[in-house]
Amino acid sequence: MNLKLTTVTALACAALTAGALGGGGTALAADSPSPSPSAALASNGVAKLSGPNVVLSAIKALKDGHSSHVNGRIDDGVNLVTFDLSMDVGGNCNGSVSESFLGNFQVTRVGNDLWVKPDQAFWQNHGGQAVAKLVGDRYLKTTADNVQFLELASICDLSQLADSLSPTGVDLTTGPQGSSNGVPAVSVLGTKGEEHGTLWVATQGRPYPLHFQRTGGIGSEMLNFKEFSVPVKKTTPAPSQSIDLNRLTQIFGSTPSGTATT
Repeated sequence: MNLKLTTVTALACAALTAGALGGGGTALAADSPSPSPSAALASNGVAKLSGPNVVLSAIKALKDGHSSHVNGRIDDGVNLVTFDLSMDVGGNCNGSVSESFLGNFQVTRVGNDLWVKPDQAFWQNHGGQAVAKLVGDRYLKTTADNVQFLELASICDLSQLADSLSPTGVDLTTGPQGSSNGVPAVSVLGTKGEEHGTLWVATQGRPYPLHFQRTGGIGSEMLNFKEFSVPVKKTTPAPSQSIDLNRLTQIFGSTPSGTATT
């Protein structure tokens, strides 16, 4: 399984690769769900499926649920990216993303409109004082089809995130049952080279993916899924709280350094 997310520059310059659930087995990490006898009472039947079919069931459930809150951290060995986003299959989202060498960003996408608000750390290191002074505490407003923000916009698409969990071409094993955030769950275990991954899937109700963790190899990844089928808030920044990116381009002649892909 190759799970990719992207954020402004790290999410728009260096893809966040949330590793592979590669087949084989892995020991439970300390902060992973712990085994629980209650999982034996599971009612949706996924615990009896093969590893690939558990993952396919989780992908379908995630899409059918239409929306989810996803948070996590991805360390590629150089940069650490953390994110906390509510998103849906229509590409709408809101939340925050941070990257170790850039700073923090508030992100909102509604339909094709995209708002990004970098913090002062970003402007000081990448935007310059002139741009920072002009933008102030406002969002940059652009569109999801702006080529410089395509990867950032794609992070908001829950359908794409679900598809990235595909087990195609990977050997997977159904592992121990347990619980994740108090929800009865079954694990799917995998290895790929030196990488070891675990995906926990709910065994009651819809078989939602609940927790993913990869260790070994270069870097590590962790994702948590929750608040399924809760509509993403579509409240957008007011005109007074945003500045159109086209205006900055007209004033400074190019997109502020660091917000574009490289």
